[in-house]
Amino acid sequence: MKLIYFCCLLVFYSKAFAEWRQITKDDEKIYFVESNFIVPHLNDRRMAKELHELRNISEDGVTSLRIRSEFNCKMKETRILAMDKVAGEMGVGKIISFQEEPSEWESINNDKSRNEVLNFVCSK
Repeated sequence: MKLIYFCCLLVFYSKAFAEWRQITKDDEKIYFVESNFIVPHLNDRRMAKELHELRNISEDGVTSLRIRSEFNCKMKETRILAMDKVAGEMGVGKIISFQEEPSEWESINNDKSRNEVLNFVCSK
């Protein structure tokens, strides 16, 4: 619960200072990482703030995803710590829904775009 509260505070505080760097894009999304908020922790892990701009508006009106992610650089895995689905460009707008429970670890070996994000985050 403390992690969720901390993440929420960071979202509101850091919007004014966010420096989003476009990492890659594919047919579905454009992937950004906030280059000033990559946090190394534990041995081979990093936490990062991601922003995914959807190329097409979803049925529920979502146009972007604000995501707090954790990356296991050694195992090439990632998981979502928290995520907001937003109706608005660059993560600014109405929050349609949110996920506050961490997801399971997922391998990203076969996902080219996620692999590029992992390589960027793990290089910091």
